[in-house]
Amino acid sequence: MPLQKYGKMDCDQKKIRARDPSRKRWPWAKAKSRRSIKSAQTSILRWSGDARKYLATRVTTTGALRLLSNLAVSRSPGTPRKQLATVRSIREAESDVRFGARGLWPLDPMRLSVLHHWTPKPFSSQRFPNLRQTSLVCILLGAMSLCGGCARNPVTGRPEAVFTTEKGEIKQGQKAAREVERQMGTLDDPALQAYVNQLGQRLAAQSPRTQLNHEFLIVPMSEPNAFALPGGHVYVSRGLLAYVNSEDELANVIGHEIGHVAARHSVSRQTAQAPLIPVQIIAGLGGAAAGILSPQIGQMVSGVGQLPGALALAAYSRDQEREADRLGQQFAAEAGFDPMAMATFMDTLGREEALADQDADRRSFLRSHPPSPARSEDAVQYAETLQVSKGVKAPLTRKAFLKKMDGLPLGPMAVEGVFVDARFLHAGLGVSINFPDGWEFLNAPDAVAALQPEGLAQIVLQIVAEASDPLEQALLFNREIKLDGPAQRIQVNGLPAARAEANFGPRLNRMRASLTWVAYEGRIYQISGVASRKNFASMQDRLLTSADSFRPLTTQDRGLIKQDRLRLVSVRPGEDLQAASKRTGNQWSLEETAIANGIEVNQTLKPGRLLKISVTEPYVGKPIPLSTKTSNAPEKK
Repeated sequence: MPLQKYGKMDCDQKKIRARDPSRKRWPWAKAKSRRSIKSAQTSILRWSGDARKYLATRVTTTGALRLLSNLAVSRSPGTPRKQLATVRSIREAESDVRFGARGLWPLDPMRLSVLHHWTPKPFSSQRFPNLRQTSLVCILLGAMSLCGGCARNPVTGRPEAVFTTEKGEIKQGQKAAREVERQMGTLDDPALQAYVNQLGQRLAAQSPRTQLNHEFLIVPMSEPNAFALPGGHVYVSRGLLAYVNSEDELANVIGHEIGHVAARHSVSRQTAQAPLIPVQIIAGLGGAAAGILSPQIGQMVSGVGQLPGALALAAYSRDQEREADRLGQQFAAEAGFDPMAMATFMDTLGREEALADQDADRRSFLRSHPPSPARSEDAVQYAETLQVSKGVKAPLTRKAFLKKMDGLPLGPMAVEGVFVDARFLHAGLGVSINFPDGWEFLNAPDAVAALQPEGLAQIVLQIVAEASDPLEQALLFNREIKLDGPAQRIQVNGLPAARAEANFGPRLNRMRASLTWVAYEGRIYQISGVASRKNFASMQDRLLTSADSFRPLTTQDRGLIKQDRLRLVSVRPGEDLQAASKRTGNQWSLEETAIANGIEVNQTLKPGRLLKISVTEPYVGKPIPLSTKTSNAPEKK
């Protein structure tokens, strides 16, 4: 019977019998019934009011009920009037209660046991007065085990239940940081990376958690964003840097992320792994197609088509955002920066978000840091209460700061390869391939893929080995998935290659793939064209045509590869924003340019003022040496 049937579940025996006349006795045969167990659990919850209130503030009442539902009553032989109530292991409980990610429990193997007196009738605090105290101990021990104990918040000083120790927090942050850098890489600009890290360390010195080894990196995410991982790993996107107009603004943004770390927000909300949640991008064929791909790429088309290279950042609560805002302003002021710049940059991001609001897949700062109507106003009011420290290093001038951003890549990173219509070109690898027109394209760190709009087929290009014999690679593939006949040696645009087909997948969802292996400059490229057996015949020509288009880049091809970059120009006398944009070949719209520069479209510009614009320039990439990740290949600025 559902626990909710009795409402508040007054476990008085008469009331239970009145509501359920069929229950006249409580024989031992029914002692382990679901109904009696839940009645006992509810009694425990009702009798231990203090513990219930404690759990309700920490893990919610629903969480407390789920915790109690793990109490299993079983009769012990030889002790007919005593029962042993055992809380299942934390590892078992975590999958049901879902307090946090697997592996975060500090007391993982512990099993708690409490000895209860037993009666064939429902539990009664009057009949067994010690039961109330025992139940309270049981719940508190369970809560402490799950929470890893209670600690004081480093910022507020208030006691709080946390789900991991500081050592565990650091370890989890290090693991997440490795995954972020594997999936996203870091911007190849040593000078700019060093500057951001230096600024971050200056701000981190103001945090109450100076024992943490803070690290500050720029990730090549094109959307304006910043995020922090437990333990002090802070990331700023190149997209965000394009919208920052002063060192004060950047200091407040970085300080905001340090504030999240200082207040342990990700730990208290159990979101240590939230920045690593994959975004659903490719679907259709699903997990059936994953078998023909390498282990890394197999994740890309498994399940609902999760991509390891796309991240979704979990949102903080508004209270946490407000606290991080104030901490960021406080750290900035103590380090010598203007805390009012927090509100200024919020306004800029708000305008940018409104302009690009139609893109639901964007991973911007305001989408992962939920705004509120009063947030900017609150930042202004709090800034007025702060005093900027004197006698410290002054912030960079606007001109000096903007010069550090000159040459910043904008839009898609050419170093990772670019799409020109339906054609993919990679300068570092020196290869190109054509995909069918009208298909959806994806450039992930470890593969390039195209999906038929209706999900009937997909084509994936990936590097599977550093070798020179494609037939040998086909034989290795045959060890994992049996080929439909021996692979045949062929040539693809003069390059040595091998080709075969294979059937795979469950019986009710059999798939067929056309597989082509091509050798070029020490690497073996695998081109997998996959469709269901039902649709394979109709899709086969397009799959083979795409595979046969693989070839080395020509000089003309390289000329098609472009990179948008942020450049600085000076306003001439009498110029407005429109005139300056037209003269300089600015690729941004007037509204985008105004937002990036923190001005209005119709604002009068002072001669000599520096403007940030977007300029499309030829891309000159260096060849990627063997055993080097393609997504982190160096580029010229």
